[in-house]
Amino acid sequence: MFGLSEVAFVDPRGASSSQITEEVSGCPSGALTYATTADAITVEAHEHASIHPILDGPYRVRGGVEVLGVDKVAYESRERQALCLCGQSRNTPFCDGSHWYAGLPVDRPPGRERGRKRYAREHGTPAAPAPG
Repeated sequence: MFGLSEVAFVDPRGASSSQITEEVSGCPSGALTYATTADAITVEAHEHASIHPILDGPYRVRGGVEVLGVDKVAYESRERQALCLCGQSRNTPFCDGSHWYAGLPVDRPPGRERGRKRYAREHGTPAAPAPG
C-alpha cells in the first residue's frame, strides 16, 4: 500500500478501502488525508485543540488550530498537523521528517538517544551520513 521509493507514495490498489482509510486516519502529521465523496471534502475526526512538542521531533498540533505563514496568511485548517522544530524542513512551517537526518544537538543520557546517535552507540560505529 505504501512505497517510500515509489513516485506514487500510496497505491490504492495495494489494500482495501477500509485498510487505506484506517492507515491514513492514523497519520500522525495529518499529511495523508482522504475523502469519500466527489466533492473531495477531507474526512478528519475532530480532536481537542492542543500543541505538544515531540522530543527531537516536531510540534504536534491537534484540533484545527489555525497556522499562519510568515506572510500572515492562514494555511488550510486541519485536525492534525506537525510543525517543524528543527528548521530543516523543505515544507516549512510543516515537518517533513528532516529532523531524523538533522543531527539535532540534543544531549541525552545513554539509552535515550534517537536516530544516528542511537545507532552509533548501539553498534559502536558511525551511522550512515544523512542524505543530501
